[in-house]
Amino acid sequence: MAVPGGLVMGGGEVEALTIFLSAFLLFQVELIVGKELLPWFGGAPSVWTTCLVFFQSVLLAGYAYAHLIVSKLGLPRQLGVHIVVVALSVSATGVPGDPLAFPHNSRLVLETGR
Repeated sequence: MAVPGGLVMGGGEVEALTIFLSAFLLFQVELIVGKELLPWFGGAPSVWTTCLVFFQSVLLAGYAYAHLIVSKLGLPRQLGVHIVVVALSVSATGVPGDPLAFPHNSRLVLETGR
C-alpha cells in the first residue's frame, strides 16, 4: 500500500496495531494496579517504584518467553506450554477472584478499620 512520501507498506499493519494495543493495555493495567496497591502498602514512593519495576520485569520476561517459545518449539508444543502457563497464572492470581482478597474500597478499609 502506498502512503504519502512514496513509502510502501507491506502487510505488517495488523501486527503493529496488535503490539501497540497490547502495550497500551499493559501500561493502563500497570497504572490501575499501582494506584490500587499504593494505599495498601502505605503510599510511599518506594511502593510505586517497586510496582513499576515489577511490571517492566514481567514485560521483559514476557518478551523472552514469546521469543523462546516461537524459536524453539513447534506449534503443538507452543499451545501446550502456553495453556500450562496461563493455567498457572490464573490459579496463582485467584481468578475469578476472592472477594476478601482485596476489598472493593481499600481506602475505606484502611481509614475505618472495617
